[in-house]
Amino acid sequence: MVVTFAVPVTLTSAQVSSGTGSVAVAIASGSQVFINLTGVTNAQIITVSLANVTDSAGNSSGAIAATMAILLGDVNGSGVVSNVDVALTKAQVAAPVTSSNFRNDVNANGVISNTDVSATKAQVGTSLP
Repeated sequence: MVVTFAVPVTLTSAQVSSGTGSVAVAIASGSQVFINLTGVTNAQIITVSLANVTDSAGNSSGAIAATMAILLGDVNGSGVVSNVDVALTKAQVAAPVTSSNFRNDVNANGVISNTDVSATKAQVGTSLP
């Protein structure tokens, strides 16, 4: 998970405050906080709370929450995995991964392949809560 602020920030910690998973590490670098999550399960909305965030102007906040939906195979972002997602992934097989089709790389290995199509097919019918 990446949280972007308008200005550089620091923080003391991060933790999952809602959903299943945990924070392995959270690193502030300039205006972005990079959060490495582990144990995150599919078909959920997860919230991470950042503690003691301070910006470069000296403003601070006790806690800031960042929320993200997790739904494997939902390449169009509709909140439901359907045959539309399968068709969209099939159409991108062998295409280079770009900022406009990265969701089609379902297994996030840097290549859009039939493995991504199979993974999407396996999730058809799954939806966000």
